[in-house]
Amino acid sequence: MKKSAPPQRAADLAEMAAFFDRLARAHSERITQDLESFTRQWERFSPGFLEVLAIARNSERKSASAYNIFRVLRVEHDEENTHSRFLADLLNPRGSHGQGHLFLKAFLDHCHEKQNSPPLSRDAFSMPWYVETEKGTQQGRIDIVIACPEAGYLVAIENKVFATEQERQIKRYHLWLESLSHGYAHRFLFFLTPDGRQPTTAGGCGCVALSYRGDVSQILRVTMDKLVAPHLRAIIDQYLEIVENLTPENEARHEHGQIHC
Repeated sequence: MKKSAPPQRAADLAEMAAFFDRLARAHSERITQDLESFTRQWERFSPGFLEVLAIARNSERKSASAYNIFRVLRVEHDEENTHSRFLADLLNPRGSHGQGHLFLKAFLDHCHEKQNSPPLSRDAFSMPWYVETEKGTQQGRIDIVIACPEAGYLVAIENKVFATEQERQIKRYHLWLESLSHGYAHRFLFFLTPDGRQPTTAGGCGCVALSYRGDVSQILRVTMDKLVAPHLRAIIDQYLEIVENLTPENEARHEHGQIHC
C-alpha cells in the first residue's frame, strides 16, 4: 500500500505548485503586454517602414546592384572554367574584350614592378603574343601560359583558388620553364591565390606569389580608367566584386574535400 506524503511535505508541494502557477500567469501576462506594446509601436512605425522598403525595391529594380552574373551561375569558385579562362582571355591581346594589349601590359608592368625590374619596352607589344590555358607539358598541365617567342618572353601562371598543390607541382613547372631557356631568355613563374600565399612545392626555385585580392584587383582597377566599353566595365566590376571577396576561410572549406588541380 502506497504511503501518503507527510502533511508538511504535502503543504510544501502545494505551495511550490502555486508559486509556479503564479509565475506562469505572470509570464503569460508579460508576454501579452509585450505583444500589445509591440503591436501599438508597429502600427505607428509600419507605414514609414513599408515606404522605405518600396523605395529600396524601386531603387534595386533600376540599378540591380545585387545582381552578379558569376554568383547567379554559381561559378565564382570555379578555378579552371571561371578564373583561369576569364583571366587568360583578358591577358590575350586577341581576346574577345577587344582592348588589345591593355590587360596584358598592365599585368606585366605590375609583375615587373613587384620584382623591381624594368618594364618591357613598348616594341615588345608590337610582337605576337600567345596565351593558352591548361597547357599540357611533360611536367603537368599549367593553368595559364603567356609566350612571346620574338621577345624571348615566357610566363607560367599556376592558379590556386581553392585547390591544393600536387606533389612537387611548382618545382616541376619551374623545370619546364628552364627546359625552354634556349628559346626564352625571360622566364617567369607566378603562383596565384586569393591571399598571395607562398607555394609549398617550389623546392627553392624562383616563383613569385600573386594574390587575387591584392594584385589582380589592382591590375584590373588600373585598366578600368582606360576602358570606354560600358559592357566590359560592368563585367569587370562584377568580377572585381568576386575576387575581392575570395578569402582563405572559403579556401579552407573547399580544400576540406582535398581538391587537386
